[in-house]
Amino acid sequence: MNNLQARLSEVIATLLYVGYVPYAPGTIASFVTVVAAYVFSFSRLNQPLVMLFLSVLFAIGCLSSHFFIRLSPSINSDDDPGIIVIDEVFGMMIALVCVPGDVMWYGMAFILFRIFDIAKPYPISFCERNIRGFLGIMLDDLLAGLGARFVLWAMMTLY
Repeated sequence: MNNLQARLSEVIATLLYVGYVPYAPGTIASFVTVVAAYVFSFSRLNQPLVMLFLSVLFAIGCLSSHFFIRLSPSINSDDDPGIIVIDEVFGMMIALVCVPGDVMWYGMAFILFRIFDIAKPYPISFCERNIRGFLGIMLDDLLAGLGARFVLWAMMTLY
């Protein structure tokens, strides 16, 4: 792997180096994601385009995480290193699927995603403990995003 590929995997996996922020890099990456999604009107995209975007984002997250871990001898491949935040971007985007374009709903998605991502209720905790490498990194945030998405759906149904 050449130096350009190594740098590209680092830039993507750390969301333009946001992962190197010393305090709460996952929360900051999630916040950057929700703001960008709001600014670019993610909620107005049609569903097939959203599904394509999420599929590509998942693949990019897996690849960049895999290569970044492989090329960083200081990172244990069995861990979910905090500097890798592309998984938070993906999970946050999952939480935002079908959310109305109102800032209140985007804010609720952010709060709920962070609660699920930090608290890690079952099956998120099981996934984090038992699935290693890039897949484990991405899957726990997929589940956190789905958990937030489910609660948001219930809230929107009642609201």
